[in-house]
Amino acid sequence: MSEETILIADSDQAFTEPFAAYLLENGLRPLVIPNMARALETLMRESFDVAVIDFCDPSCREYVAAAVQRRVNGTAVIFTCARYSGNTERTARGLSPAFFFVKPVEPGDLLAVILRIVELRNKQKILAEQRMEKREGVRHEQSV
Repeated sequence: MSEETILIADSDQAFTEPFAAYLLENGLRPLVIPNMARALETLMRESFDVAVIDFCDPSCREYVAAAVQRRVNGTAVIFTCARYSGNTERTARGLSPAFFFVKPVEPGDLLAVILRIVELRNKQKILAEQRMEKREGVRHEQSV
């Protein structure tokens, strides 16, 4: 597996440190940024395969909107939240994340979702390349 990059935007070190280590053990490259403003800047500058975002962080409202916008540009967004309420989940799901987890999150469950997202993205890339090759082949045949 290539090293897919996973942004973890969460200030809870009890969650981020062991989860980042778990991602590394499983061939992924985590980048933990506990400061939401800095995480937003990084997300807008760099490309990530998946962003795991603490939806309940009080400083993340702007970050969440930008993260969802970034999803359109290629980063799949997963929300986590420790302070669960039906309203929180409705608000989060209204932003169309790839997935929503209530903390505490089992690392294996979160990893399974990340790996599935990465797998689907890789399949989409392969299909897009095959379509491009097919079109190029048709163009080449027409010019001969």
